[in-house]
Amino acid sequence: MLAAVPIKPFGVAKGRLASVLDAPARSRLGKAVANNTLAVLAETGVEVAVVTADGGVAKWASSQGVRVIVDPNTGLDGAAAAAVTASQGRWAILHADLPLISVADVRALLDAIPRHGVALAPSADGGTTAVAGTVDSFGFAYGPGSFARHLRAAAAVPHSVVSRPGLALDLDTPADYAIATSLLEDSWLTAAVAG
Repeated sequence: MLAAVPIKPFGVAKGRLASVLDAPARSRLGKAVANNTLAVLAETGVEVAVVTADGGVAKWASSQGVRVIVDPNTGLDGAAAAAVTASQGRWAILHADLPLISVADVRALLDAIPRHGVALAPSADGGTTAVAGTVDSFGFAYGPGSFARHLRAAAAVPHSVVSRPGLALDLDTPADYAIATSLLEDSWLTAAVAG
C-alpha cells in the first residue's frame, strides 16, 4: 500500500492564513503539519511518499526517509494521478494539512476500501481530504466542493465514505486554524508556529 501526500513549496503554502500568520509562520506551520501527517502514516506501516514538483520539499522529504514522486506540476489532480500510477495497485492520497489525523483515522480509511473500488473522506467544508483505492485510475477533481465531484467519479465502482474528525479538518482558513489550535493547545502545532 502506497500512501502519498502531495506537498506544495512550504514558502508559498497556506496563503489563506495570511490574515492570522506571517509568511515565516505559515512556512513553519506547513512543514510541521506535513511532518505530522507523514509520521502518522508511517506508524500505520504503509509505504509513505511525498508528491512534489519543488526541489526543497523533495530534499526535505528525502531527509525524512520518505519516497519522492515527481509531481507533473499540473495541480493537485495531476499529483494524485501520478501517485496512483506509481503505486502497486493499492494506494491512498491524503492531504498534508491534517493536524488532527491519527493512526486510527488512517486505518479506518484503508479498511473501508472496497474490493476494486475507492474510499473517500470528506472535509468539513465539502472538499475531499483523502481518497484511497485499488483501481488503476480515478477521476480526481479537487478544489472547492470536490467531495460531490469525487462521489460522482466513484459511482462507477464500489465505494465507501469515511467521515472522521481527524480526516475532516484540513488547515485552509483562519477558522480551521482556530479550531486546530484550540484542540491542540500547547502542542507541536503551536510550538511550530511560534518558531
